Amino acid sequence: MATAGVHLSGSGRNNSGRLDLRFNGAWGAVSSNGNSNHTQLAELACAALGFSGAVVVPVPVFIQKEVTPSWSTVTCPPGATSIDNCTLGSNTQLVVNANYLTVQCLADGELPYLSSTVRLVNGTAPHNGRPEVLFNGEWLPACTNGGYYFAQHGAAQACRQAGFVGGMGKELPPGTYGGFFEPMGRRYVTTGTFVDRTYPGVQAADMGIVDWDTCLPSAVECNPSTVVPTLPVAFSGAGVPWAGRLEVYGGDGTWAAVWGYDPQAAADVARATCATLNLTRNLVDVGSGGASLYLPSDGDVQYYTYSCPGSETSIIDCTFGPPPDWFGGANNEISVACFNDTEPMYWPSTTRLVGGIDSSSGRVEVLRNRVWWPLCADNIDVTAAVLLCRTANFPGSASPAVLNREFFSDANTSVVSYNGGCEFASPGVTSFQSCSLLETSSGFCSGHAVLDCSATTPAPQPPLITVRLLNGSVPSEGRVEQLMGDGQWKPVCAGGFGPRAAAVACRAAGWHGGLGSLAKPDTFGSLADGTSTTLVVSGDTCPPNAFFPDFFGCRTSVSTSCAAAAAVICDPSPDMATAGVHLSGSGRNNSGRLELRFNGAWGAVSSNGNSNHTQLAELACAALGFSGAVVVPVPVFIQKEVTPSWSTVTCPPGATSIDNCTLGSNTQLVVNANYLTVQCLADGELPYLSSTVRLVNGTAPHNGRPEVLFNGEWLPACTNGGYYFAQHGAAQACRQAGFVGGMGKELPPGTYGGFFEPRRYVTTGTFVDRTYPGVQAADMGIVDWDTCLPSAVECNPSTVVPTLPVAFSGAGVPWAGRLEVYGGDGTWAAVWGYDPQAAADVARATCATLNLTRNLVDVGSGGASLYLPSDGDVQYYTYSCPGSETSIIDCTFGPPPDWFGGANNEISVACFNDTEPMYWPGTTRLVGGIDSSSGRVEVLRNRVWWPLCADNIDVTAAVLLCRTANFPGSASPAVLPAAAFSDGSTNVVSYNGGCEFASPGVTSFQSCSLLETTAASCSGAAVIDCTS
Repeated sequence: MATAGVHLSGSGRNNSGRLDLRFNGAWGAVSSNGNSNHTQLAELACAALGFSGAVVVPVPVFIQKEVTPSWSTVTCPPGATSIDNCTLGSNTQLVVNANYLTVQCLADGELPYLSSTVRLVNGTAPHNGRPEVLFNGEWLPACTNGGYYFAQHGAAQACRQAGFVGGMGKELPPGTYGGFFEPMGRRYVTTGTFVDRTYPGVQAADMGIVDWDTCLPSAVECNPSTVVPTLPVAFSGAGVPWAGRLEVYGGDGTWAAVWGYDPQAAADVARATCATLNLTRNLVDVGSGGASLYLPSDGDVQYYTYSCPGSETSIIDCTFGPPPDWFGGANNEISVACFNDTEPMYWPSTTRLVGGIDSSSGRVEVLRNRVWWPLCADNIDVTAAVLLCRTANFPGSASPAVLNREFFSDANTSVVSYNGGCEFASPGVTSFQSCSLLETSSGFCSGHAVLDCSATTPAPQPPLITVRLLNGSVPSEGRVEQLMGDGQWKPVCAGGFGPRAAAVACRAAGWHGGLGSLAKPDTFGSLADGTSTTLVVSGDTCPPNAFFPDFFGCRTSVSTSCAAAAAVICDPSPDMATAGVHLSGSGRNNSGRLELRFNGAWGAVSSNGNSNHTQLAELACAALGFSGAVVVPVPVFIQKEVTPSWSTVTCPPGATSIDNCTLGSNTQLVVNANYLTVQCLADGELPYLSSTVRLVNGTAPHNGRPEVLFNGEWLPACTNGGYYFAQHGAAQACRQAGFVGGMGKELPPGTYGGFFEPRRYVTTGTFVDRTYPGVQAADMGIVDWDTCLPSAVECNPSTVVPTLPVAFSGAGVPWAGRLEVYGGDGTWAAVWGYDPQAAADVARATCATLNLTRNLVDVGSGGASLYLPSDGDVQYYTYSCPGSETSIIDCTFGPPPDWFGGANNEISVACFNDTEPMYWPGTTRLVGGIDSSSGRVEVLRNRVWWPLCADNIDVTAAVLLCRTANFPGSASPAVLPAAAFSDGSTNVVSYNGGCEFASPGVTSFQSCSLLETTAASCSGAAVIDCTS
């Protein structure tokens, strides 16, 4: 009789076997059917045998159940400390053919699983093979159907039971290590679809013996180590000990990956993982697109619930569970990379180099969705190569060499191409896969990218020309052909080939000096040379950035039906302009469309996406050696429809060079966009677009019908007599035509003839700011209106910048009249008399400009200027003079927009020294006399010349009349007999007397009492002789 009354039988080992108990001298195995306290029975039995722990499975492992009498019920009280405390239940019976408990007793520290109850056969090494499971006393091959039954869960347990506890195990494709052996009566063991990691063996799952033709032989690959790990984390797929797919050790001999179900929970796990390695920073990926970042990932066993408290110093501080806490139904497993405080963060081994002379060089492949893809050579430069080398585990390669591409042997190879736009130096770019990649075929790729990551300086290589131009009269033009990925030249079809594609063609053909332009199809030969296939380039899809070297950055296809051949005309310079700046289309070196070069590609600068117009213009002009710039946000010299343009160019505040500017993150090379027109200015040059307005059909160079250069065409300016072009456009037009010596004005529509056909006219809005460098900066458009009339302009004839910033009109003297102020920028304007006090301040400053101390000022009595002309002229309508000014330039006119044309009451000023009498010259005139100093008297009243009645006119009145007719020295004029109103005038003014003509307050005859009447009620026209 055994002292303990306990046996473990059938295994040949003293620590495991079928659990047999003796009651009342009779032995029986313990049935698993009627006993639910399996773990308690196993632990008390092992304690009786001198062991400290136990694991149990409720099925026979070592001996067939059919031949064994078993106790159906054994009861142990709660808290029992010995197997002797257990008794047979009241209804117990000694049965046969029942399942019985299999027990393994554990010594201190021993891992809780059934050891040596799984074996691997037919493998290439001890840690791999076809698994066989000890079940019912027989070694039976494990059954799978490729992802079911044994599967990943069984594989993980099998590796543990076979003693391989150093890392993850995985299931391989069925039959990897051979089929089933015969004769076995086709008896195979299966497991359910889920094996709990707390099970001590696969035998604890829902197992059975089957004889199925559809059941396939399992295959298992275990980690080769049989040593319990010192660190509870490991990484796979990256080839480095600090990054890869995360694998966590459960402390019981099992390993599992971690399911990326929650980004925040994954971030917590990554932090704890790196803390385990004493590293402070991390990258984490939760399996984009449902797949792990690294291989392998194919339904591996995973922890799928977990929590880290936030204060953990190791992954063991996190909880994984509750059980069952591993899973194999998803592929998006967590990947982690750990770093110290200073090193750059990246995903290692997401790029590899193949076919090189050593591991540091070769053709580039990138890991994408668990597949290694060849990388197309298009758009790969040194900055891209730095990231590619780093992620290929050559992080120290600061200046790798981008070698000439290799051609693909098959045009149908699946590849990925890089579309550009990636800021490789950005901390956010941690792998090449985080840039924009496109899956395509090698037929639409220039070749396979090749790198040398060992290079410290780029290896010198001749440039590989990938586009050629044929049949042109000069090398820089011709019919376009592309070098294909298989090394063959293919003609490019004109269909879909647009301006953006033309820019690509010129650069790829080696013409780097400026923008290329599209020529008409078949300009340089047709496809009638027997060519059967062509490359079709969808030009609008060419990459939205500067990094494309040829058409393989665009969407392309091959066609056997093409109507015409693509043709281009390139800038003839093969050399990069030093400044990377062009002004094109004007034929002058100081003005034109603004073009900038980025990474070897040229584009005009779009006005749509760039708001920093002035900054760009000034930096570009500085690069060309000029000191200033003006800019308008519309095309002036060249049609916008044919120009590829940069949509976003960003310059930092305070930038001192165009080299400080970069393409914005969302930039694209667009067509049909407005672009910036720039004129560069030398020191002292006036800030306007010169020679972009011309006057035609005039009687002199300074007058005529204005035509505006817009979209590369001279278009007649449209008005409707006070709207559209109007006074504002007239003032600007005079400046742009070079007439800067004084005020310009609009004349009645059609004064200088009608429009030429075809009927395309340019209009401006109702307001043109004087700060605009040209009418093109206003709200312009091309129209075809029957109601639109031809503008007419009269400019001041002088093209010389004035020495004085003030002028007068209407009075015939240089010190009085309607005030006109020069803005210092080529523009002139009258001044609106909105406020008597402000007008008085302007008058004081005006006369100080002439070194005169006294003044008269008139703000436009009755809503009209004292002097002609006044018809909605351009006016400054806000202004301020400080009171201490010595010149009109000390006053401020603004803020912009600071000129106006909606009122007629303009300021008039007359300036005098300390002693001379003050009066308004030119407000009286003499007509019909023998010379200008005598004749019938007319007075200017409300912008109309009125005949003066002779009644009440005496010598004292005549003195004032002569003075205001610009004969101030006439002290004793002669009042001659009244004359008939020979011009047939019927409306006249008469003087009713009572005026103190000698009073200083009487400065014009109009300030006396005048009455509008008729000639019939008057004795005749007043006649005086101011020379008497």
